[in-house]
Amino acid sequence: MPPNTKNYKGRSPNVLRYIESCGNEEDIGSLLCSNLAAGARLAAENESQAHDEKTSRTYELRLMSLERFAQQNGDDAVLFGANKRPFLAATIQTYMQMLSETKGKRLGSLSCRGLKPPVVRGHAAAFTYWFNVFGHSGPYSQSIEVLPDGSQKVIAKGNPMNSPAVKQTIKQLVRRSSRPTRMDAHQGRVAYEPKKAPPFTLYQLMRIREYCLKTIEGMCGLWLWTVTIFSFALFLRGEEPLHLKLRHLKLPQNYAANSGRVPQRIEVKIPWSKADKKAKGVTLSLWANSLKRELCPVTALFTWLLITGIKKGQNYIFPRVAKNNRAVLPNCARRVTTYRKTFLETSNILFGKDFTTHSIRRSAARWAARCGANDSSIKRAGRWKSNSFELYTQDARAEMIKEHHDGQPVSDHKIWMFKPLR
Repeated sequence: MPPNTKNYKGRSPNVLRYIESCGNEEDIGSLLCSNLAAGARLAAENESQAHDEKTSRTYELRLMSLERFAQQNGDDAVLFGANKRPFLAATIQTYMQMLSETKGKRLGSLSCRGLKPPVVRGHAAAFTYWFNVFGHSGPYSQSIEVLPDGSQKVIAKGNPMNSPAVKQTIKQLVRRSSRPTRMDAHQGRVAYEPKKAPPFTLYQLMRIREYCLKTIEGMCGLWLWTVTIFSFALFLRGEEPLHLKLRHLKLPQNYAANSGRVPQRIEVKIPWSKADKKAKGVTLSLWANSLKRELCPVTALFTWLLITGIKKGQNYIFPRVAKNNRAVLPNCARRVTTYRKTFLETSNILFGKDFTTHSIRRSAARWAARCGANDSSIKRAGRWKSNSFELYTQDARAEMIKEHHDGQPVSDHKIWMFKPLR
């Protein structure tokens, strides 16, 4: 293979044959589809190269593991060759059950090997993707072929992930993780519960601002604070602000650039999100906070753009910071893993708590409820498809009721202003 072609160690022969069959310039990172990962949407037009390669590598490792298991269990199906056909649905079922079964655990052990629902769905998404890429799409069917020696051979066609038996197996494994059987509970398996990011208060948000601007040196501190307050005001998920470009911002028509004042509202177009599978995009309104200048997202955004000198429409709003920490690289996107790690480290230093980037989204819903917003407005602002956000808003309203009855009402919500974003 030419030196400019990337290659990962341990890549399976089937994948290598696929690369060679498509030409030496073909790379595994270019295998994109509209739903590569369960619960995640990769950037259109390869905007996040690092994320794409990482996801492709994860999918590739899962395919290699399935290939080894199929060979060990006598499934001679191949993804390439003269008689191209997929694996048997029974092989997929057995493989997923094998991964989700507990190994020999003693009674006193409380740890089990069973896969969590996100991992089970991740394997299903990876196999569905690979079979479609290799041309195995459509309904799944099996036929019996009688060989000259009188023996029978099962020939599979279509995508085995579309088999009702495989779909039912995936559903049962997910249900079993959430509600373990009596035998699972006896062996120590506990019911799966999604991680809940703890919310923070507005005063803690003010401490984050002070730490970012006064303690963290150079552009890194200003970058972290601007992304945090920007995401807080728009209920953004962790990866969403990092893919935004300057062309996604739009000022009001009546705004005069020479007025010397920041606008009261900026339109922000989110080109795609986790809940937007078809990448239709949605336009949100970023409102200025006139109650507290330090917590004004519009002021923070304008300050960031003026200091960094980001002017072109194709430039990222929150790009990577240069190694000297004095400038930014406008055409290079920042990795979401770096953002999450930096925010987690900051929260541990300041509060000793594991605030994550999802804490920003949860805190935004919490303080919108404390500001008097109803559930309908919060659900629309956060672009929630389900009613999971009610867990955040109910806690906030319960706190306000307790404060009122205890005779110690807290007025901290009066330094933040919520307006409908859509």
